[in-house]
Amino acid sequence: MADNPEDTATPENTAPPEDTALPAHPQTGFPPPVVPPRSRTRKWVTRGIVTVVVLAPLVYIGLVVRSVVTGEIFEPHGTGCGKAVSFAGGRMPEGATDRKCVDDGGWLNQGYTVEFRMPREDVAARLREAFPRTRQVSGFSSADLEFTNSQETDRPAGEASHVELEVTYEDEDTASVRLRAFDV
Repeated sequence: MADNPEDTATPENTAPPEDTALPAHPQTGFPPPVVPPRSRTRKWVTRGIVTVVVLAPLVYIGLVVRSVVTGEIFEPHGTGCGKAVSFAGGRMPEGATDRKCVDDGGWLNQGYTVEFRMPREDVAARLREAFPRTRQVSGFSSADLEFTNSQETDRPAGEASHVELEVTYEDEDTASVRLRAFDV
């Protein structure tokens, strides 16, 4: 194979034409390899992708830290009543109207306040049926009726460690109920 002088690579037979000739490397005698220039578009696309990948998590972490420091995420806010009464281990009683449900839990605890109106007739029996883990108590507040959770019950408990119900009679037909369910 090396018998034919044209098969052997030499600076003379591998050099580019004279008008585009590059200077030969001083040690090898061969011209340097031709590397196409990098596209400016490709460079900016790469920089943009790297910037987004690095900055997006930093912005997200910054927003989370800001909301924790200001306490913004722990402020009471409206929530679904189904979620709140389920947390208390019960269900919304039949005939309940004017429902207002608030998630007022904090960083380390969970809590809900539910306010609604219902017919005054048989209100105690309806609340015991809707919230089976509670029992009626008396003398702890100015409410007309009070219920609290029974720690010794084996009934469905929900997630709340404490459940309190206060009933205030508004008139002869209507009772206002305030449910407070929370854990510690």
